[in-house]
Amino acid sequence: MKPFQHIYARDTDHAIELLRTYERRAAVVSGGSDLLPMMKERLVAPEIVINLQRISGIASVISEEWGVRIGCMTTLHTLESHPVLRDRFTALAEAAGSVASPQIRNVATIGGNLSQRSRCWYYRGPFHCWLKGGSECFAVNGENKHHAIFGDGPCYMVQASDIATALYVLGGQITIAGPRGQRTLTAERFFVSPTAGWRRENALEPDEIVTEVLVPAPLPGARSGFMKAMERAAWDAAIISIAFSVVEDGGLIRSIALALGGVAATPLRACEAELELVGKMLSPDILRRACETLVRDARPMSQNAYKLQLLKGYMQAIFGNHSCVQGCATV
Repeated sequence: MKPFQHIYARDTDHAIELLRTYERRAAVVSGGSDLLPMMKERLVAPEIVINLQRISGIASVISEEWGVRIGCMTTLHTLESHPVLRDRFTALAEAAGSVASPQIRNVATIGGNLSQRSRCWYYRGPFHCWLKGGSECFAVNGENKHHAIFGDGPCYMVQASDIATALYVLGGQITIAGPRGQRTLTAERFFVSPTAGWRRENALEPDEIVTEVLVPAPLPGARSGFMKAMERAAWDAAIISIAFSVVEDGGLIRSIALALGGVAATPLRACEAELELVGKMLSPDILRRACETLVRDARPMSQNAYKLQLLKGYMQAIFGNHSCVQGCATV
């Protein structure tokens, strides 16, 4: 690991000032579960590491009439165990509880989870891949069983944040602060597909940090949940995941939001599959059509077509039994 200077920020303004001063020579650490491994592998080599852990007031879950406000240093363990989140924002609590191991969740933060870099093994390995500034995505002709099945590239990484997928169905917003002031983006605008001019996975500028997450109150009667397939029972990123929020009345779907994780460079709202379900009584035929619609536009690579069947299987697991809709999904 390259030697670096470690500075505890006094507050968010101090952290932003340090980022502005040192520009691309600095990096921010919250829990450290993403940045430190990247530094060890020399994927990044900051001269200055700015630690947010001593800033007061940014590790909190505040329930208000309009919804919930979550500080960027709130740990994933807090999210998965918080009674308000488990009761009213279940998809978020379950997504947090699916991440890594209990030890990691005790230190990993929501801000860090949303800001993490790609987990693609070409990006993390000794390859000058497209996301690192190279000329090609090696997944196209290489080992690609965990890569995207939606999208046209040029990068076929998948978004690693489970929290992100949950925020897509809950209407979550992410507040960012930097030298130019503060801005709040919807989750759909915060997460971006890398382009030639912006080889990153989110809208954060190098001198900006995530400060809080805002989640509006759910619709009356809404239930949400999150399910995730992994190669191992813990620790792994999602092979695929599905987050949902639904208002159901005696089998009639009155409102629904579906988001897919592990299948594209960003989480994907499954809008056409939602249309197959909303305003209809759940039945095996309706559900079967929704499952086919869910994967209709997929373009799997040489080794990851199995994700299509996983997506359809998890949809069946969530909606095939009415109790999964009326209660909470299990991870």
